Amino acid sequence: MNIKINLRNIEINSKNIQKLKKNINIGVKEGLRSAGKYITDEIKREMDLPKTGRTYNFYRGKNSRRSSSFSGGNASSFNKSISRTRISTYPAPKGLKIASGSFYTHVASNDSGRESSAVLTGKLKQSVYNVSKGSNQQEIGAKAKHAGIQEFGSGNVAARKNFQRPISQNKTQMANRIRNSINNKINEIK
Repeated sequence: MNIKINLRNIEINSKNIQKLKKNINIGVKEGLRSAGKYITDEIKREMDLPKTGRTYNFYRGKNSRRSSSFSGGNASSFNKSISRTRISTYPAPKGLKIASGSFYTHVASNDSGRESSAVLTGKLKQSVYNVSKGSNQQEIGAKAKHAGIQEFGSGNVAARKNFQRPISQNKTQMANRIRNSINNKINEIK
């Protein structure tokens, strides 16, 4: 990635060269932070978009935190209507906050790799981070246990490319943020 900066308005002398070097380093660091924040926000935004994959219904039995069986009068009629539409019904996973005795419908992302992971419990989305590593590196990642599987896939799960796709699609915006930050710092030199 090439970033062009404008030095036309800078008088070249030893004092300004030192300021220039210092301000470029500060501009790079601030630009990387801005680009990192931008891309993590974009990753989270894409996770919130509507998905087109398989539909799942989750249920939580009455008077239980997590239940593997129905405990209510509507379960059989609910299962019959579900079986006609080919929607799978599962016990609510740990971390999914739904009321006791209720159902939650979830649409997962498709396995094409063109959609980010769908948000179910929110653990993956909440674990996305970006942090500065020195003056010229920005680390972007996720701390959730299943982040690697969602990113790269496994034998049972297709890769969702939660990071690869948004980064490759937004390289220009990230470079512009870095370039603008450097140019702003250079323009401070008088």
